[in-house]
Amino acid sequence: MLRVLAPAKLNLFLHVTGKRKDGGYHLLDSLVCFADIGDELILEAADQFEFTIAGPFSSQISNEDMSGNTVVKAAHLLAAATGKDLNVKITLIKNLPSGAGIGGGSADAAATLRALQEFWSVSVPEKQLHDIALNIGSDVPVCLESKSVIMQGTGDILLSAPQLPELFALLIWPGQKAPTLDVFKNRSGAFSSNASLGSFYNDTETLIDDLTSQTRNDLELSATELFPIINDALNVLRREEKCIFARMSGSGSTVFGLFKNQEELNASANSIKFSQPNWWVQPCRTTVNQAGFLKSMTTPRFLK
Repeated sequence: MLRVLAPAKLNLFLHVTGKRKDGGYHLLDSLVCFADIGDELILEAADQFEFTIAGPFSSQISNEDMSGNTVVKAAHLLAAATGKDLNVKITLIKNLPSGAGIGGGSADAAATLRALQEFWSVSVPEKQLHDIALNIGSDVPVCLESKSVIMQGTGDILLSAPQLPELFALLIWPGQKAPTLDVFKNRSGAFSSNASLGSFYNDTETLIDDLTSQTRNDLELSATELFPIINDALNVLRREEKCIFARMSGSGSTVFGLFKNQEELNASANSIKFSQPNWWVQPCRTTVNQAGFLKSMTTPRFLK
């Protein structure tokens, strides 16, 4: 058996820098990092391909057409690329909400591509793997990296990120999906320039100074116009005395707050869980330029 974490993605900033000449996807510039929490995938040998979903958010997707699920797509594409029989049972444990701007299905697909290579003892060339990932979705290549990276273009350009400190983050999903297409369609205004950050951040405060003064999430206004509860969640974070930075991730609807240490993070998490019992409130840490999360295991729930 093989068990793998599909870590949650956080967009520390997201600039919309233009649109493709064919009028298709928007062009982005975003600093992406990954948390030590996420969905899980369990791979087991089987006579034929099986796919099941469990976990606290399984009900969000269990009734969907499974042929369109990103895990199923990734499995079939990698099997075709490697010539392998799809003799595996994959169980997706859905710990993250869907439609929440923190990776979700993209992270699940990326984890599938990593895990199946380990499961089959094969190695797909990096360029081919990148193309497979991009064919599944624009966020899958960055999730395949699962480490801090600058994502540009339509998700096809990945550049080295500044060296980042470990971040203590509180994720809040207020129970509202934010369809990406709707958020982009509702966006108006001029396009932004690419951000210009330093190459090394030794402490959280310096990073936050630059994030605050030089960056933003260009989709935040559009998302909060469509779904005001996202703004409610941001305001809850901003009222927390120890929260030193709050922003929406991706196209929403998850928001995140940053804290100086674990103690202050946990205190705010407990306070908000008490005041908002129907919201998903999850403390976590970001990984420091660490990729992989892939090991054979039997008991630990999460990998670090």
